[in-house]
Amino acid sequence: MVLEGVYDGSHVAVKRLVQTHHVLALKEIQKLIASDQHPNIVRWYGVEYDQDFVYLAFERCTCSLNDFIYVNPKSLQTQIPSKDIASNHLP
Repeated sequence: MVLEGVYDGSHVAVKRLVQTHHVLALKEIQKLIASDQHPNIVRWYGVEYDQDFVYLAFERCTCSLNDFIYVNPKSLQTQIPSKDIASNHLP
């Protein structure tokens, strides 16, 4: 589940995972740290825990993926060559 929140004074997207999925959260954090400066990856700001959940704080996007794909589909085609999508190699 993704919620809106505030982290260190900034408005962020907060991904909430059940605490039993903390291994999944750690793997996601490792991948985000490795790709932190990639222009097509949202920034990860931090992680918080409570008794039941793991909360990952991310940069907020200007629109949803659904809006990006369906509202302006030509923009997507010009930004990512189809050969990169097919081969799973993004710039």
